[in-house]
Amino acid sequence: MEKIGTREARACFFQLLRNLGGGKKYLITRRGKPVARLLPAAPEFKPPPESVIQALLNFRTKTPCHDIPLEDVRQAIDESHRQPV
Repeated sequence: MEKIGTREARACFFQLLRNLGGGKKYLITRRGKPVARLLPAAPEFKPPPESVIQALLNFRTKTPCHDIPLEDVRQAIDESHRQPV
């Protein structure tokens, strides 16, 4: 992990972003003390829908919420995916 000062990081920020694509990592320092890490984003993990549905079905058999229709559960999941993080 390469150390870089805040001034230099600000001056060459877009170059740092380009370097992140190659897997490079940076430790940003202010007056020699670490204040932030700049790392490549981790790939987003999305499990297959079939495994999620199966996990929900298994959960439903083990919990007392049998009166909630599966379609309502699916709709709630879909809505949660549409909300900004």
